[in-house]
Amino acid sequence: MLADAISSHDAPDDRLSVALRPAVERAIRTSIRSDPTFFADILYPVIGPVIRKAIAEALRTMAESFNRSLVLMFSWKYVRWRFEALRSGRPFSEVVLLHTLVYRVEQLFLLHRKSGLVLRHLSSPGVEVQDADLVSGMLTAIQDFVHDSFGGGEGALESFRVGELGVWIEQGPSTVLAAVVRGHPPADLYMLLRAQLERVELQLGPELAAFAGDPAPFQRADAVLEPCMVFASSDHA
Repeated sequence: MLADAISSHDAPDDRLSVALRPAVERAIRTSIRSDPTFFADILYPVIGPVIRKAIAEALRTMAESFNRSLVLMFSWKYVRWRFEALRSGRPFSEVVLLHTLVYRVEQLFLLHRKSGLVLRHLSSPGVEVQDADLVSGMLTAIQDFVHDSFGGGEGALESFRVGELGVWIEQGPSTVLAAVVRGHPPADLYMLLRAQLERVELQLGPELAAFAGDPAPFQRADAVLEPCMVFASSDHA
């Protein structure tokens, strides 16, 4: 009866909203206190883009400051790069980064967060590929070790290095995305990994909720993950 009354309410005033607001606010407050993770998972795809926008603005400001500092530096290499920036119309800082950064995302592992099972595995051409399930078990073991040894809490392992390779880890409510990276990529790779993982969670939400060990339904995640297979090469000559 209450549902029918609410759906048929078409009065021009806001008496219904005023009457329901205290009860709704108390219900939301109680729910958040009892299970804050539930609301965090719901808001994850919405909050992520807002945070990324703020980070992108901060990075833009930092790049502008970096550009001003580099202008004061003088060498033949920097003069050559200055002419390249003028010729191409790109910011000087961007030209410098293109000449000094070398990196490649060699492998991507999309894991089911609760079970640790591999949902998808992508690799760059020519990369020697290890057993995906073995790598997944290793990542899970490392994260469990960090969690057990350093107090747990809400934090999670974000990256670690093995020789020339780094592993960058981004976690969502239902999945984990691990990128095996050679070299030293820019910090905004985290933003790219986070954005694509959010898209995976949005587009494959029903499949993730019903996951029982079969990774076949997640093949269409490849189209979302492929933009993460980025690289940057440079010529220092």
